[in-house]
Amino acid sequence: MEFKSNDDMFEYLQNKYEDNILMIILDFESYYEVNYNNNYVFQADKDLYTKNKLLDITGELENYGKQLFELSKPQLNKNIFNSVWNNISEKSTFSYEDAFDIFVQIKSCCSLNGCTAEVGVFEGYTSKMIIDTFKNTKKHYCYDLFEESKDKVFSCHLEEVEKNINSSKVIYKKGFFPYTFDENLESFCFVFSDTSTNIGAKNTYEFFKDNIVSGGKIVFYGDKYIDFTPDISFDVQNINNLVVYTKK
Repeated sequence: MEFKSNDDMFEYLQNKYEDNILMIILDFESYYEVNYNNNYVFQADKDLYTKNKLLDITGELENYGKQLFELSKPQLNKNIFNSVWNNISEKSTFSYEDAFDIFVQIKSCCSLNGCTAEVGVFEGYTSKMIIDTFKNTKKHYCYDLFEESKDKVFSCHLEEVEKNINSSKVIYKKGFFPYTFDENLESFCFVFSDTSTNIGAKNTYEFFKDNIVSGGKIVFYGDKYIDFTPDISFDVQNINNLVVYTKK
């Protein structure tokens, strides 16, 4: 199999193996995928595929004289993120760096059960990133007023948001959060809060905390809006402009 660029190859491998690929050995017309979890080398030479048991990876490298590329998960994530970012980059209010940080947190929850949600949706492009990263497989809740505010800042009509997100998996909860929240019987694996207020962040935590699955996350944008401490069932991380609560 031939690829026009390394990015094309990385995207192919990411889609095929998700996070299991840890190393790739490249040549001009072939590559070897080293998957430690299943203990094999997968050799692809143009359209010919063979699966060989991994006995001595060091010996394999020396024998074939290939060039070794060690790829960390962030590097793999960067390549697949770029394809998601291309769909929203011109409209997103986040920088590339902030959006990538959010993407990494979303991606870490992709193997979990449960719905996803965003509180403070604006034009819907972060929700679109969540949905695209989960490959449109999750029920997704959007909580916002979905109407033009007096200052006309960070507000957007529902019809425009629906057009921007363009997914049948979305349930729109129009009105003041948390009064619109009645998902007490749902479980959630990823919730993003971008309300730009202390009370909005706190309400997101209070109303979702009991519904987050183990390993699931509530991610807040803007640590200046976090003036509360979660209970001991959550681990807390500060990652650049994000505050991440992960359910133990």
